[in-house]
Amino acid sequence: MPYTVVVVLHESAAEIDVLLHSADAHLAARPQLVAVDTGRDDGGAARCAAWGAEVLERRDNPGFGAASNAGLGLAAHDVTVLLNPDCELLDGSLDALAELAREHPGALHAPRLLNADGSVQDSAHPLPGTPGALLAAALPPALAPRALRDRLEPWRGSRAHTVGWAIGACLAAPTAALRALGPFDTACVFEGEHTLLGLLRALLLFLLRLLLLAENAERRQVKGKAAIRGLSGVARSSREA
Repeated sequence: MPYTVVVVLHESAAEIDVLLHSADAHLAARPQLVAVDTGRDDGGAARCAAWGAEVLERRDNPGFGAASNAGLGLAAHDVTVLLNPDCELLDGSLDALAELAREHPGALHAPRLLNADGSVQDSAHPLPGTPGALLAAALPPALAPRALRDRLEPWRGSRAHTVGWAIGACLAAPTAALRALGPFDTACVFEGEHTLLGLLRALLLFLLRLLLLAENAERRQVKGKAAIRGLSGVARSSREA
């Protein structure tokens, strides 16, 4: 079934090319792509438009939060994936992630991430300040029993988990839920962590979908120059939220 992908660009022309080519190579059909291009025009908006995306140009560089709000406003389908532009799809798992969000609407769905070298990224953790997080600080997870270790380091596990927080490089949820959780803080200029800080205001759970893989090369903040890539089943990311 169709879904929407919202991507916030910031001088991301080279990275978005990789994402668009990989989408054509691996997805069953093109999703609705909403590209919000912030800051200097480096050709990224034109590349998205040529691909068929709906493009919103914000040359005033309003920040990631405001750009995400604007992109969600154009979403036409019941499920939306918030995706960093440095993603590279390695298979059709983005379709699967969107379908999981449709089947389980009471959660935010995040894939397990891969680093650029193919290793699994440390991308999901217990909520800070909780007993699980405190235990992880006191007990090396490698020494814990398997079941406990999977809770302390869910990114290492072999099945889906609920987690306290996950990297925001790729998140899927019902569009209505994302709109209800927002609007995102317009003061937010960072990509991953502030996405999650806004979403954590709701009592939805993050489901770490370990069968979906992703990678996202490091990008520090929307208002600074950076490169991002991503998606190994879904995406690649080394920026933690």
